[in-house]
Amino acid sequence: MTLRLIALVPLAALVALPLSVLPAPPISLVAALAGLLGAAGVFLAAPPLATAGAVVALLAHAVALLIADAPPDPARGVAMGLALLLFLVATHLASHAARAAIGPGVLGAVLRHWLEALALAAAGAAALALAGPALAGMLRGAALPAVTALAAAGALLAAAGVVVYLRAPSRREGPSP
Repeated sequence: MTLRLIALVPLAALVALPLSVLPAPPISLVAALAGLLGAAGVFLAAPPLATAGAVVALLAHAVALLIADAPPDPARGVAMGLALLLFLVATHLASHAARAAIGPGVLGAVLRHWLEALALAAAGAAALALAGPALAGMLRGAALPAVTALAAAGALLAAAGVVVYLRAPSRREGPSP
C-alpha cells in the first residue's frame, strides 16, 4: 500500500501542472480524467491504465500550453517529465509488489534509486535547456522534418539511457551466480 500512496504524489503533480498553465474548465475536465485513470491504474495494479492516465495528463498539458500560448518554461517541462517518470516507475513497482510486504530497507533503496534516476533525468533536461539557444541558432532555416527527426532521435536516446540505467543491477549487489 505504501508504494501505491507514493505513486499518487507524482500523479497529483501530473494533474496540477496543466491547471497551472491554464485553469479553464476544459483543461480541468481532461486533467480530472487523467487523475481518475491514473488512480485506477495505481489501485487496480494495472500499469497500462496508469500509463493511459499519464498520457491524458501529458495531452492536457500540451493543450493547455497551446491554448494559453504560454512562453517556453523549461522548469515546468522538466517538472512534467520528472513527474511522468516517477509516476510510471512507482506504479510499475507497486503493481509487481501488490501483495508483498516491503521492508523499510528495501523501500529506502528503491527511493534512493529513483532519486538517482530523477537527478540524471533532470541533469539531462537542464543540459538540453542550456544548449537550446545554441541549437536553435544552428537549426534556423532547417526543414521542419529534419528538426523533428533530430528531436525524436534525441528523445529516444534519452529514454533508452534512462531505461538502461534503471534496469542495470545495483552497484551494491554482488556478482550473480
